[in-house]
Amino acid sequence: MHVSVYEFIRRCANQFTFPPGNGPVLDVGGLNVNGTARDHFAGYAYTSLDMREGSGVDVVADASAMPFPDASFRTVVTSSMLEHDRTPWLTAAEIARDREPGGHLIVTAPGNGWPHHEYPDDIWRFSVPAFDSLFGQWYRWILLEEVNEGEGPDVRGFGVRL
Repeated sequence: MHVSVYEFIRRCANQFTFPPGNGPVLDVGGLNVNGTARDHFAGYAYTSLDMREGSGVDVVADASAMPFPDASFRTVVTSSMLEHDRTPWLTAAEIARDREPGGHLIVTAPGNGWPHHEYPDDIWRFSVPAFDSLFGQWYRWILLEEVNEGEGPDVRGFGVRL
């Protein structure tokens, strides 16, 4: 996780989310490669899902078919994983299914111009309209932006479940 993304998640967790104990958090694509969103949610019930086992992963599953009942989580974080997802539109629907109304979404992904990174597969790049297309039918955006603070542009959003 790049420093600017880590700081974006910290800012959202501190400014926009709810007091600890007010609902569980799901991290989709939560393998700790070089940092984890978990750091920003001390005191919360936290579940990290990824497609493979590894550091910080609690549940191994495909993000497009998550093994949780509807409305299981109050907040979902997904950072720098959608570019690796073969079906991000299905994952977006799963993320919305697993959120209770009023729940939060913190999402980041590389924008157009971000360098290719092969591991595991690097398939997609995103824009602000792409995020709105993927998530906008389920979430009201509090913040939706494209920034270039690192190796290339990132698209970042914070939304509230309708």
